[in-house]
Amino acid sequence: MGLEGSFRVLRDCLSVLEANRHWRAVVPCEPQLGPRGLYPTLSTRESGLAVRDMMNLLAYADGRSDLLAIAETIGVPALRCASIAQTLAATSLLQDVSPEIADSYW
Repeated sequence: MGLEGSFRVLRDCLSVLEANRHWRAVVPCEPQLGPRGLYPTLSTRESGLAVRDMMNLLAYADGRSDLLAIAETIGVPALRCASIAQTLAATSLLQDVSPEIADSYW
């Protein structure tokens, strides 16, 4: 694995920790992914899994569970969930409702 492998693991851990937020789905029902450019144009096994992961993340994004808990619940790696959450937030399907932890320490 070496130094480069250790660096990648630590970088991924930090990325997950930075992305660990409380997300809430903005659309109460099943959103239309096609008009937002999130539905694949070519149907493959991988694209079907990607859509399933997005829909599962949206289903569990209630604002109370953080990203790590959602990732564990839906059985998707946390780094992948972080990427999906950023994509969904960019299309206004998820909203970050994380409490400001820094304020509680001061």
